[in-house]
Amino acid sequence: MADETLFLLLHGEIVAGLYRAAEQGDGENGRCISKLENMGFRVGQGLIER
Repeated sequence: MADETLFLLLHGEIVAGLYRAAEQGDGENGRCISKLENMGFRVGQGLIER
């Protein structure tokens, strides 16, 4: 239960940070979304390998 809560908090902060970076012009919007997708893919792949 605690693991799920920590993951949800981390996920929320990552998404918020990427959207903030896109709004401030620190990166291209598509690039930020691509980073988020790649992170999700790597996490999913790691869970499957477990």
